[in-house]
Amino acid sequence: MAGESTTASATAGPPDGGRWRAIGRARQDPLQLELARRKARMRLFEEPPAAVTVGRYLVLGRIGSGGMGVVYAAFDPQLDRKIALKVLYADGSSDDRHRRLLREAQALAQLTHPNVVAIHDVGSFDPPGGAGGGAASVFLAMEYVEGETLTRWLAQPRRWQEILDTMVEAARGIAAAHAKGLVHRDFKPDNVMVGADGRVRVMDFGLARAAATPATDRAAAPASTLALELTTASTIVGTPAYMAPEQHAGAPADALSDQFAFCVATWEAICGERPFAGDSLPELATAVSQGRLREWPRSARTPPWLRRALERGLARQPQARWPTMNALVAALERVRGRVRRRRTALVVGACVGVALAAAAGRELLRLRDGRQCDAAAAHGSAWDPATRGNVRDAIVATGLDDAADTAARVLPRLDAVAREWTEASATACRALRVEARWSPDTHARSQWCLEQRRLELAALTDALQHADAATVRTAAWAVAALQPAAACIDAQRLARLPAPPSDPDGLVHAVRVPIAAAWAQTALGHPREGLAQAERALQQALALSTPSLVAAAHLAVGLAREQLGDGPAAVVALRDAYFIGGGANELELAERSATAAARVLDATAGAGHDARTWLRVAEVEDARMGDGEGIGDAERLLTRGTVLAHAGELEAARADLEQAVAIGQQRWGEQHPAFGRALQRLAGTELALGHREVARALLQRADAVFEAALGPEHPDRAAVLSELATTSK
Repeated sequence: MAGESTTASATAGPPDGGRWRAIGRARQDPLQLELARRKARMRLFEEPPAAVTVGRYLVLGRIGSGGMGVVYAAFDPQLDRKIALKVLYADGSSDDRHRRLLREAQALAQLTHPNVVAIHDVGSFDPPGGAGGGAASVFLAMEYVEGETLTRWLAQPRRWQEILDTMVEAARGIAAAHAKGLVHRDFKPDNVMVGADGRVRVMDFGLARAAATPATDRAAAPASTLALELTTASTIVGTPAYMAPEQHAGAPADALSDQFAFCVATWEAICGERPFAGDSLPELATAVSQGRLREWPRSARTPPWLRRALERGLARQPQARWPTMNALVAALERVRGRVRRRRTALVVGACVGVALAAAAGRELLRLRDGRQCDAAAAHGSAWDPATRGNVRDAIVATGLDDAADTAARVLPRLDAVAREWTEASATACRALRVEARWSPDTHARSQWCLEQRRLELAALTDALQHADAATVRTAAWAVAALQPAAACIDAQRLARLPAPPSDPDGLVHAVRVPIAAAWAQTALGHPREGLAQAERALQQALALSTPSLVAAAHLAVGLAREQLGDGPAAVVALRDAYFIGGGANELELAERSATAAARVLDATAGAGHDARTWLRVAEVEDARMGDGEGIGDAERLLTRGTVLAHAGELEAARADLEQAVAIGQQRWGEQHPAFGRALQRLAGTELALGHREVARALLQRADAVFEAALGPEHPDRAAVLSELATTSK
């Protein structure tokens, strides 16, 4: 509902006259009119007025109103407590409409959760005065909450940590409703109460409906205030600002639409502005439908993971969002838990302090350790001004027409990769030494992961300093393929990794270096050099009997042989990588190996069935990792869509490729070459289905991505332009 409240502080009275007329529905408030008549009688005849009742509840006065009904303060004489009484508008509704409202109200009453306003009773009654044309009204007797709406609560300056705590509690309430098959459909800050007791409650499920309600009920329902606001408002107010793209397109809302609205509200609460700009409904709908997010303000000073979590919930395609509200809550809890642990560490430190001087001394040590963490991270990076200059000079020295343009595109991306690594490394150090929120075991796993990222960056930048024509063509792709360092400070992901092997003599490190070099050479278009490095690393790993290294070396061999066109040998190496990696609990490596095996088999005549088998295997490993949708999902879906397209199963291929595009847009970004490749593959399938205009639009998007990511003269862009030309014939 729009603007309803169960608080004692809510202002009474009907909407303003202009809005009342705009709604076009001459609704009256029969209970309020009856109260006024009885008070007038008391004044005229000096007799106590008879109470207005709804069921057993005594109406005390009006609190507020909205698009679906009126909320009153009331008293329950049976249980001796004050309640909020919501009376839904009758509007002369049919018996079917009345029964549906009663059914949904009863479903809401079954929802009991600390973060949802409790509903004590549900029923129907005939309003006095017959304003509803004699039709019965549905009422809900609800918990009376002393407090304020989230909108009013946010009017005071709040730290982002406090806001996040509040929003997570609201998210739990929405998740509880979804578990009962209920969809809110109108989540916004005005529909969240922050009680005087500090508890957060979601309210105004007046627009919610049981998920199993037939669509015919929706079609038969009279136009609501929400619908009229959408068609008459000249500026964006209230509900439309929180609607998901599918709602703007006219589709019914579902649980994923609630998730979108929640993420809009959370972004707004933390950043002070909504994620989508627009001064009118058409402008807002366009921004939402195109996924044009505002820049996350630097002033918010929040962890990058929080922004990424909300961005995923704001994905244009519902399937690209978090699978459930519970999954989103778990993601936000990662940040929330870290904040609380830091607070706890500070409180405990203060409590055990013997004297102020001792506490000050400890703080100085913490500051010193923090500075040392920052300095060590900066010093440990594999990227410095000298290396940067060498890479630029080597690329330009190839003399290719697009060499300077390639250098101008690649260098900023390498800057960003190195900066992310430095920040992640400092964060890991602080988590152990300064904040004491990580165990040494978690820190060791993080260091193993960060060292892998550093070795890959070092190997790639070393190879780029010896650039040739093949390097210039593949440099942007190779840099884009570097794995993000942020994953190395995700404590939940780290817990799923195997414990790193001990390396007192540096022998393990000596094997990891050529494995990283093999990957870099293969990625830069030199698979023979990559194969030589990988095979040398494999022999060293076998001698050490370290399964994780053996699996990584097999994967490097398989990728190099794939580039060389030696499919059978590539599959053998990738198969070994999968089984050895899976046995060592290297789940991510196992999933990558299985997906690569499927990709190789798809290019082998008559091996399509085997390709599908390996894709199923990759899905199993992904489920074991439990990371939710990510880059691995996009790669696997892209491979499976390609396999299905080659087998002639075009509709199924299109479904997979559409999902790969949706996930890839969120995880890769719209200027990542892999996103352009996904668009290109989807366009090919659409063209095979005869959808020429759709294919053309997709290829135009792919061309824009490749031009931005690879440069206007890159051969991959030329291939897209060639395909684009075929759509005009």
